[in-house]
Amino acid sequence: MLALYVISISEATMTTAIQPKDTAADPLQTQAMKIVLKENEALKDALARVLATPQMRSIATALAYTTLNQTADPTAYLAQLDAQVNAIAQQDTSLLEATLLCQLSTLDIMFNNFALRASENTIPSQVDLLTRLALKAQAQSRATIEALAALKNPHPVSFVRQTNIAQGPQQINNAVPSSPGSSTQADARLLATQPPLALVDPLSVKMSKSSTN
Repeated sequence: MLALYVISISEATMTTAIQPKDTAADPLQTQAMKIVLKENEALKDALARVLATPQMRSIATALAYTTLNQTADPTAYLAQLDAQVNAIAQQDTSLLEATLLCQLSTLDIMFNNFALRASENTIPSQVDLLTRLALKAQAQSRATIEALAALKNPHPVSFVRQTNIAQGPQQINNAVPSSPGSSTQADARLLATQPPLALVDPLSVKMSKSSTN
């Protein structure tokens, strides 16, 4: 369990935010994290500030999973995570590269472990399960390699304007946006260039045909 206690900036006084267990009586179950209050910051705001950070959530999860949780110091761990976050903000990706490389090694070990166990098994269902797990580890290894390659050699991003030219009077240009009403104005200009249509009286046409006959 991760307990929190809050102190002022001067560290002259200490206020317990979440009362931890007696660490001397149960040292393997509880680690205490120190939270420093900012100037004029309320206790509830300090707790919300820390609990809302991904570093804090990471620490709580890590202490639940790692086998070193008996001796881990959450306050020192938080300081290390803060330093790593600041390094990423300064465009230092060495930690990300090291993480991906170590994960790649672990995934490769998992792939080989599942593949060897599948080759030694004689039960078809177990062979199928272990083979699927091996291939999943292999797929994750490939994805990790691609992520590491993209991190080391990022692809440049380019924006290309496309122009489509059709045969005939119609042309579509994707790079030039059309203004509202431009299509209507173009249709009006096209009609204006056409010769006027002659009006024909249907009755006169009928009389003309009958006189011809």
